[in-house]
Amino acid sequence: MERINLSSYAKINLYLKVLKKRSDGYHDIETIYQAITLKDNIAIRLIKGNNDIEIYSNSRQIPTDATNLAYQAVLVLLDRLNIRCGVRIDIDKNIPVSAGLGGGSSNAASCILGLNKLLRLKLNKKE
Repeated sequence: MERINLSSYAKINLYLKVLKKRSDGYHDIETIYQAITLKDNIAIRLIKGNNDIEIYSNSRQIPTDATNLAYQAVLVLLDRLNIRCGVRIDIDKNIPVSAGLGGGSSNAASCILGLNKLLRLKLNKKE
């Protein structure tokens, strides 16, 4: 099993302005934010023999099913690139849940970066 360990940093909004509502239900925003040293620790492992995405965490406050943002990010990446492999994600949660610190989004982005390295995808930031 191949494995990578990642730091997934929180952020604070220094400025946030909510703009118009989009057709997808989300809002456009203007923001200025700063990454901070508070972080979650993430371990990603490739699992041979299945195509499952498994999420484990020390926190009962985060979902470990398909509603988890890291799960969704991994699923989209694997589907779009037609990659078939199992992935186990262990999240050591230190960023408070639902505190506006971007923990879930940071976890999702970290998983994409981690899989890019593990699978040697050579994706650039735009991709």
